Amino acid sequence: MRGLTVILAWVALLLATPAGADERNNVLVVGQSSEPFTLDPATGVSGFDYPDLYPLFDRLIVFDRDLNLLPGLATSWAFTGPDKLSLELTLRHGVTFADGTPLDADAVKFSLDHFKQANRIHDLDAVSSVEVLAPDRVALHLSKPYSVLPAVLADRAGMIVSPTAMNKDPKGFERHPVGAGPFMMKAWNAGTSLDYVAYPGYWDKDRIKLAGIQFKVILNPTSLVSALLTGQVDEAWGIDPKNLAALRANPKLRVAVEPSTAFYELALNDALPPVDNVKVRQAMNMSLDRKALGDAILGPGNSGGPALMLAPKGSFAHTDALDDSVPYDPAKAKQLLAEAGFANGVTVKLCATPLVGYGTDITDIEREEMRPAGITLDVTVQQGSACLQAFDLRKQFPAWQGAFSGRPDPFLTYDQNFGSAGQYMLSHTAAPGVDALLDKILATYDRKDQVPLYAELNRLYIENAPFILLFYRPNFAVYSTRIAGEQPDAQGKPNVTSMYFVK
Repeated sequence: MRGLTVILAWVALLLATPAGADERNNVLVVGQSSEPFTLDPATGVSGFDYPDLYPLFDRLIVFDRDLNLLPGLATSWAFTGPDKLSLELTLRHGVTFADGTPLDADAVKFSLDHFKQANRIHDLDAVSSVEVLAPDRVALHLSKPYSVLPAVLADRAGMIVSPTAMNKDPKGFERHPVGAGPFMMKAWNAGTSLDYVAYPGYWDKDRIKLAGIQFKVILNPTSLVSALLTGQVDEAWGIDPKNLAALRANPKLRVAVEPSTAFYELALNDALPPVDNVKVRQAMNMSLDRKALGDAILGPGNSGGPALMLAPKGSFAHTDALDDSVPYDPAKAKQLLAEAGFANGVTVKLCATPLVGYGTDITDIEREEMRPAGITLDVTVQQGSACLQAFDLRKQFPAWQGAFSGRPDPFLTYDQNFGSAGQYMLSHTAAPGVDALLDKILATYDRKDQVPLYAELNRLYIENAPFILLFYRPNFAVYSTRIAGEQPDAQGKPNVTSMYFVK
């Protein structure tokens, strides 16, 4: 009966919600420059999806803006056993999914098993089994030490899906997701918007001030800025910094530059020619003037600096001594190409997206910087999800112009982008010594002892150039002065559920 009562309340709320989305209806309108292709946390691959996922799916563990781990659906957790090969979690009482299903240990086991079985993201590969210890207790048993597992459960793996909804329609779940978050899906209007309404049975509903959220899909960066200036949207992120002056001049808007772990990159599939040759990758790495590139795209002084390592400056995983180890040197890059068998130059096919730092605004500059080295970029522009799928799933391009947002623990970023089992290492190969270093980090529970391990990983990353990192990227967010309560995300992936309208 409890589930039926929740469902009836949901239907009543949907019917009562006025048409449209604006302050009068207490519905926050968020402008976003990409549309997800799935809202199943286990099968998505894009960082753009997180703002759409956070309202729907509470996580077992959450993190603050400094990446400190905090209770979420799990109120406590601890490694157990002499070798720390189990992680036991105690679950919050009284939590239900938006379809009324209780969120208990059985549901958590179902969701974690689904994540593993999807086999898209390998964050739980070290988990050999999930055991229900009690209705409110679950244990994750490990095949090897995995010190970062709590941080993993603060990411996609910790977004718990409703077993009832998943079993009812496994294929349709990605378009009709059901989680235990503060909001639930009302409608997904393809190419236009994703409309959410507040879930009346949410366990922490006093925290939620909004009646709904509309994510309005606005693919054109200029149109997104116009929507902010004209008040059509209340908040937007990933804004082209070239427009910040105009946005700051509008008294109805607030502009924030929020530090993040994100960076722009040329992601590579090193199983495909010509980037399967390490000397070609090294040549690409030294054929770019990263400071000039960052200043041109984000504005002078707006970037977090040139990027050669996966962790930004200030992170314990960053090695300051390597910051200047790859200067812009097109002559040496040309020599490396000749050694690789490309004395007459090389062409690299690249997929790009019409977003700031993803499209022709950056690839035009890269093309000119790389030309003296003998590298020609053959750029194809596609919409965000289509471009990513063409590179990541269909393997149609050896290179993708994009960015990476970082993860709650730097290990996850390194593992996914450098380890042989990494989600984004499409060839699933790793340079000698990399996997061993990653395993050592997993068996090391004190960060200060991890520092020299990351220093060696950073050296190997620069030497092998699996991807071409460009520059670190803060999050450029714009808020209407009518709203408050934002909690900037350390990864630059906004969670707008805390926001509210100022009266």
